[in-house]
Amino acid sequence: MKSIVAPLVALAASFALAVHGCGGDPGPTTGSGTVTGTVNGGAFTVRDAITGAYTLFGQPVTLIALTDFAGACGIAKTNANVKNSGLVGFFLWNNDGNGHLTPVTTPGTYTVDDPNDPNFPTTGRVGIGTVVKNDATCQDTSVYFKSGTVTVTTVDSFGGFTGTFDGTTTANIHLTGTFTTPACTLPAPSDGGTSACN
Repeated sequence: MKSIVAPLVALAASFALAVHGCGGDPGPTTGSGTVTGTVNGGAFTVRDAITGAYTLFGQPVTLIALTDFAGACGIAKTNANVKNSGLVGFFLWNNDGNGHLTPVTTPGTYTVDDPNDPNFPTTGRVGIGTVVKNDATCQDTSVYFKSGTVTVTTVDSFGGFTGTFDGTTTANIHLTGTFTTPACTLPAPSDGGTSACN
């Protein structure tokens, strides 16, 4: 079966692939955060959080992911999935209006929208958010954020972030939260292939 992350043309599942692909990074190795609101029918306890550079639409963007399992960056080394796990994640980028995307390098506020919105912003600080859930067999389901913001408050010398988010999913669930995310070297995009389900 595929990893919890599929290619980001189906956007949501991509977050998990990114989470399962980092390690050997400088600076802090465990992130933290909070999620307030109902996620997959209950509370979401953040046990780790990461950020890193990722390639989306063939261009560099930034991933922020909050997970309900520990060791998010190290799990990448085994290319494994985690049973009954979930994450709240965001892809963020700066769009110069001419189709050129660049990742987050300085503090700022990013507008999050549903990627299926025909009026999706095509310039400025933009993002896509999703909530992903793995079941007992590592099959994933997901919903997008249809509106909201992600504010990066600080960027440290290793490329880690602190910040907040506030948004509403396509299931009309309002979520807010905070994050402190160490930098994590992420893998090249792929469909995840066949991975262990642990």
